[in-house]
Amino acid sequence: MSALERAHDELVARLQRAERAEDWPECSILDPLADVADYVKRIGDHPESAHYRADKAGELVWWAVRVQHAAHEAYAPGDDATGEAIEHTTKALRAAGEAVNAALWLISRNGGRAAVSTDRLVGAAEALGHAVELAWARIDGEEDGR
Repeated sequence: MSALERAHDELVARLQRAERAEDWPECSILDPLADVADYVKRIGDHPESAHYRADKAGELVWWAVRVQHAAHEAYAPGDDATGEAIEHTTKALRAAGEAVNAALWLISRNGGRAAVSTDRLVGAAEALGHAVELAWARIDGEEDGR
């Protein structure tokens, strides 16, 4: 049994203990975290197939986004508006991740001929980053009484 498989099994055991204890906040983190460990194990323990690894890497990102989503839901205040905003932001991250994953497949299969299409992805990511910076500045201004 590999170290990656043991780590996955330990997370699954912790998840099962949390389920028996009905510790739902802990379950909400451990469930997707166990899936992350599963995909890390699949990628790390199968060096013979670059295609298999590339395929599983896309799924790994999705499960990591689910961990991030659950962690932010647990951290945030419990109001409906915050939960809805976290849900919408996670959907945006998932859509962006799918676009990036598709671009990676396109590039890895077609080489430099496909590289031009990534400029739009980078531009969109930079625009999103700028929008978030503006939101932080607005919030900081409100907190400073401006």
